Amino acid sequence: MQLATSEAVTEAWLAHAGFPRTGTEVPDHTKWGGNSWLQYTVVGGSVNKDLRVRAPVMSIFCWAADAEGRPLWSVARQLGAQVVNACFDGRPPVALAAPDTEPFSLKAVVCRTEPQSIRGDPDGYARVMLAVQLYWAAITPIP
Repeated sequence: MQLATSEAVTEAWLAHAGFPRTGTEVPDHTKWGGNSWLQYTVVGGSVNKDLRVRAPVMSIFCWAADAEGRPLWSVARQLGAQVVNACFDGRPPVALAAPDTEPFSLKAVVCRTEPQSIRGDPDGYARVMLAVQLYWAAITPIP
């Protein structure tokens, strides 16, 4: 079993919130059905050593394109709005799990930026970016 990471927690939270197509890299649009994909990466945050609570700030990129790879800006903007709503909808705190990873508890998710359109993607996809901060802790037995 592996230690929980901020990426694993983010993927589990997004799946729990109803976003099935997510990952740290964006595959070719033909692999995500020519519709949408959520990509995430750690861009900052903090670790509370006394409470063992981690608080990463995650950039979330909402990608959208049709089957031919043309940008779907309205879909990308709606995904961004849906991620913001998922921060407010009261899902945390919740115990989550990822495959082959120690269990963890998601305490809170806070939206840190408004979704913003990112123009000029080399592949021509629509991309909207926002930042969220997750507060989580691994669930480990106390010796």
